[in-house]
Amino acid sequence: TRYWRDWSSDVCSSDLLAGDVAGAVGHFSAAILSAGEFAPKRTANLLIDRARARVEQQQPAAARADLDRALGLDADAAEGWPLSAALARRQQDLPRARADIAKALALAPADGDVLLEAARIAEAGKDPKAAREFLEKAAAGQDADAAETARQALAASGSPQAPQH
Repeated sequence: TRYWRDWSSDVCSSDLLAGDVAGAVGHFSAAILSAGEFAPKRTANLLIDRARARVEQQQPAAARADLDRALGLDADAAEGWPLSAALARRQQDLPRARADIAKALALAPADGDVLLEAARIAEAGKDPKAAREFLEKAAAGQDADAAETARQALAASGSPQAPQH
């Protein structure tokens, strides 16, 4: 069973990297069924991955259903909360986006991608001061890609940039 689960995750990831989102959704669905009811964390991770693929397929309702189920199975799934927050922001559900990003920040307060999403949500909520604070934290963080993105956003907004690492 373990071999099937590892293999199925590899196949799903390969599908996504190759741009075969529909194939990835199918493989994620099969892997979710094989995870069984006694593997909630595994199932939650697969649901989060399938939700990502469904976002790529422009299926926000299906992505939301997968995320809600995943986070119900594993409320500590750090990867699920920022994705849920981003989806809520894109759907213009700012109260949900704020609540979800708060959970993501509680689980991963220094994660650059979480900080960037928090900045996007703050900006969408017309809170430029909070957005700038999140960008400054991301710019000063250890994640080089997120730090560079944050520095570019700060420069574009005319804010002073955080020091580079």
